[in-house]
Amino acid sequence: MRRALLLALLVLPLAACADTPLGASAETALSADGERAYAVLRAAEFFSGDGVGIAATTPETVRSFRVLARERGAEAAFARLVAEATPEGQLFGLVGVQTTDAARYERLAASFRTSERPVEVMQGCIVSRVATREAVREIESGGLGASIRGRAR
Repeated sequence: MRRALLLALLVLPLAACADTPLGASAETALSADGERAYAVLRAAEFFSGDGVGIAATTPETVRSFRVLARERGAEAAFARLVAEATPEGQLFGLVGVQTTDAARYERLAASFRTSERPVEVMQGCIVSRVATREAVREIESGGLGASIRGRAR
């Protein structure tokens, strides 16, 4: 009887975490759709708002941002993007952190505000190579950030 009780106490917590990736808690774990969205943003090749190209379509990165924003682990995922993604993906992460944790955003954005690192930004049909600080200025002015968040608010 004691063995069965001990075994149950050891196995039940493990079973509860079976769907949680190693190193993640239930609060930071992402669904399969969230993981796909994270992967898209992590590899982003350009930073943009909602309507791009001749047809003013919503790019996959912005759709992915909105999927990730609805995830239970969105706050942690956006912070991870700032640390792990391409420079353009880091900007999407910053927008997410700005949305979920203003104090953390201020800490993370400080180095981006002065960065000369070039990033690809697409507005409408035009892709430009700008300094990161300029893209952050666009985020903070409300233009690109609001466009990206769109329906994810």
